[in-house]
Amino acid sequence: MFDGNRVVHVSIEQDLLAIGYHDGAVVLGQKLARLDSADRALLLETFERLVERLAKS
Repeated sequence: MFDGNRVVHVSIEQDLLAIGYHDGAVVLGQKLARLDSADRALLLETFERLVERLAKS
């Protein structure tokens, strides 16, 4: 399990989940890097609107 910059061992199952999430984040990052600038801008705008809506709720 990750806590800031340090790794905290909780259980094997949670460690495996953390690794899975990390691998997923790496794959997502690679896919995002392949987007062109227009698609990245649209994605960022959509994400910002989502964050604003969540902050209001």
